[in-house]
Parts: sequence; C-alpha cells; structure tokens
Amino acid sequence: MSRKEFHLTLEASEQIAPDVKHFTFRYEEGGGFEFIPGQFITLHIPTDEKILRRSYSIANKTHVANNKIEFAASYVPAGIASEFLFALKPGDRVTATGPFGRLILREEMPERYILVATGTGVTPYRTMLAELEQRFKLRPCFKVILVFGVRKPEDLLYRDEFLEFAEKYPWFEFHAYYSRVKPQEALNFEHTGYV
Repeated sequence: MSRKEFHLTLEASEQIAPDVKHFTFRYEEGGGFEFIPGQFITLHIPTDEKILRRSYSIANKTHVANNKIEFAASYVPAGIASEFLFALKPGDRVTATGPFGRLILREEMPERYILVATGTGVTPYRTMLAELEQRFKLRPCFKVILVFGVRKPEDLLYRDEFLEFAEKYPWFEFHAYYSRVKPQEALNFEHTGYV
C-alpha cells in the first residue's frame, strides 16, 4: 500500500456529537484508496512556522477501495488542527500520507475479540464491521464485544450502526458506558461507569 503524499478534497462534514465532526474527503490521486480496517492517515496541516502532522483513524463504512476517505475529529478549543479542520469548507484541499497502523484484525481468527474505545477512538471499529460480517459468514459464533466509553449518550459516535450490527449478528455485543450521567431508563446496552 502506498504511503506517499496525496491530496484530499473535502466533500462534506457533519456534526455527529456535540464536539465531534465526521469528515468525508475525496481521494484525488486516481484509482481507489486502499487500506486495512483499523488503519489511519496523517494530515499535513500548514502553520506559519511549520507543517503539523495529525493522525486520524479511517472511518469508512467499508475498506473496499474507492475514492473516499472518512474520519471523525474532536474539536479542541484553540487546537491548531481543530481550528484548521473545523473551518474547512467543501472544495478545500489538504495533503495527507498513509495508510499507517497495526490496529487491524489479524488473518487468524481467535475465539473472541474485545474491542475497547473512548471518544473518537471508536472510529476504526466502524470500518471493521464489514470485515467482521465476512468473518461471521466464514465462522459463525466467534464472539466480538465492543466496549465504548463516553461522557453521555449524545457522545456515542455511530451508535445506530453498532446497534444495527448487534441486532443482525448475535455474536456481536455493543456496550456503552457513560461516565457523567446515569440514564433514567437505561437500554440493555447502556451502563454507568468508566472504560
């Protein structure tokens, strides 16, 4: 897989939690962008002094090569990368490198995966759903448990997608843990506590 510099053009951004946006970029290099679920890209963010590099886990719904790269980013007040990203408009271009990373599903399939995340750390697991779906077809009944810690229910990124996947595949469990609130009528996937 290529790790050379490439260009991305912002197609859309959407607020998916109070402090988080989901970004969809078009890969401008021709052909499809290839990556393994769980990998990340590094954006090159220009400043007056130097180019900053900030990494973001790829959050595409599928890892089948296409010309889209998606990721989620949290807004950090006065953060240079946050200010840059959250000010981008459709049509704006950025430079990136990648894919990188080893947080991937190995070829050999274990009896169980326990996936743990907080905040935007859940984004690589979104991309893994398509791969897990294929693996469930090859070997039903191996277990996958996703434990996702956030402050409050509105911070649950991709909540409906994870719940829909859990509904479709009984071998996949989704558990949300809230550190700041206790739901009055907690659903079966909701818990209070820390991850």
